[in-house]
Amino acid sequence: MNARFLKLCQISGFAVLTVVTLALPMAAQEEDPLRMFTGGELLFAFPTGEFAENVDFGIGIGGHARFPLDSADRLSFRFDLGFINYGNETIRICVTQPCRVTGDLTTSNNIAFAGVGPEFGAGSGAARLYANASIGFAYFGTSSSVSGSSNQESFASSTNYDDVTFAWMGGPGFQLRVSGGSVPVWLDVGARYHGNGDARYLRRGDIQDQPDGSVTITPQQSETNLWTLRLGVSVGLRESRFGRRQETSRGQFASGSAGRAQGKIPRSW
Repeated sequence: MNARFLKLCQISGFAVLTVVTLALPMAAQEEDPLRMFTGGELLFAFPTGEFAENVDFGIGIGGHARFPLDSADRLSFRFDLGFINYGNETIRICVTQPCRVTGDLTTSNNIAFAGVGPEFGAGSGAARLYANASIGFAYFGTSSSVSGSSNQESFASSTNYDDVTFAWMGGPGFQLRVSGGSVPVWLDVGARYHGNGDARYLRRGDIQDQPDGSVTITPQQSETNLWTLRLGVSVGLRESRFGRRQETSRGQFASGSAGRAQGKIPRSW
């Protein structure tokens, strides 16, 4: 397996051990049912198979939302999306002719993905194991943008090449509760396999600028499967306590009004 992947797994394991002492003693006191979980993570991508022959490594960000389907939090419906960059290339160009104004032409190779599916969990309170699976899509896109030498904000951009494939994802994970209260927080560590299938994409060096000003694009075609290591947090959101108190107050007011109304009704003899 990829040496970088194994190294990051070791680092992640060490990070988990440093917080386990703080996480395990926390009581699993649930004031209200947790209705939703949301969070974000850093993504470290490790291509496999044919994709690994063309791409070494990628890094990105992701986000998720999870909705429990039972009170024990064993089954949930989950939505994921993410963005991975697997290569950049920057060259200096002349923005004007003659070349009095220069700029930076940056070409980025990226993957965007999204998926929905079930998640199965075990454990509660301080620690939780889970595994999930999803189906969705993966978008492979290469774009170029121009920014000024002293201003990094781009003022022109275009898509050089893109492709979209059906994708499935799945993998295990582990959560440690690091904060309690009304908005509990879990450290979230996991790995996921991305079955992106066959796609056409560009890598660094596949766009060549010719002396006559034309551009030659040589797309790659192969399987584009990869593993991602995820390091992030998950936050639990509860049912609104204010809404419940308001409903309770309304119920008490209605009961009191009904009682007073009944007291005014004359008895029948």
